[in-house]
Amino acid sequence: MCRWMILPILTGLLGCLPPEYDALTSVEVADQDGGELDVALKDLPDGVLAASATLHACPVSDVRVTEVEPNVMVLLDMSGSMEGERWGHVRQAFDAGSLDASPRVGLSLFPTDGFCGVGEPVVEVAAEDAATAIEDALWFSEPTGATPMGAALNQLVGRPELQDSTRDNIVVLLTDGTESCDGHVDEAIRALVGQQVPVQLRIVGVGTFEHVDAHLQSLVELTRITTPNARLMKADEPGDLIEAFGAAQRTCRLTVNEPFDGVRVGAVDAQVCRSEHCDSGYDYDEGTGELRLIGETCAAYLDDPCGTVQLGR
Repeated sequence: MCRWMILPILTGLLGCLPPEYDALTSVEVADQDGGELDVALKDLPDGVLAASATLHACPVSDVRVTEVEPNVMVLLDMSGSMEGERWGHVRQAFDAGSLDASPRVGLSLFPTDGFCGVGEPVVEVAAEDAATAIEDALWFSEPTGATPMGAALNQLVGRPELQDSTRDNIVVLLTDGTESCDGHVDEAIRALVGQQVPVQLRIVGVGTFEHVDAHLQSLVELTRITTPNARLMKADEPGDLIEAFGAAQRTCRLTVNEPFDGVRVGAVDAQVCRSEHCDSGYDYDEGTGELRLIGETCAAYLDDPCGTVQLGR
């Protein structure tokens, strides 16, 4: 299998340093085979507390693997119950800076009329300067009205920008509540994920209460047809939203820049998928260099916070 480098990210080891000591003079690292690093900061100035920690290290292969950018539509609940702290957190999380790394993102808001109406996305997927457009849309919008969740999901069925067979197509639903406009959310989810080019639906509860979480979890179960590792993500703070949105965009379509002779995800060697329908494994297109992880193999990759794929050479 591959040769490896260990790439630790050293963050949060000190509460603060005086400005004149904004760089550490040395770091002592004890490498361990189990994927953890014992880290101790050395040679600190007098009066500054030393720190140590055990970090989980992410191995980095010398064969470059990158995720193919998916098409992502943010479907954002703008009903009255999102007013106040929840909406403030959304605005903080989805500023232009945090979205710069997501060039193929769009935004659709619901309701659009202060009651139960839905309409076209306010920012199309992959629109020019989408990050700034989304930030502006959020700052010039105020939550009001009911929750037409079913109609909002239906509005995205068949949209060309979410029917791209060369990329994963993902809808990220952010909501704090449940359907309140007599819509049929279950049917809308089945229609969205059951298209010829499947759409993945990721659901994020924004400051939700327990009874809402139970309902949203039931909706998550309907998404498992197309969404590997489907789970309800919770966000109570801006940082939670940023983390959830990052996780929601993860994709199992990868690009490999060199030949390889085996794939391992986690502790399991993946098998080449040799039939039309596979529960796990991978496909590889030598012409395009695309490596697609499938089923349980994909779920294992998405579960790994490092996003590590080991490629044999």
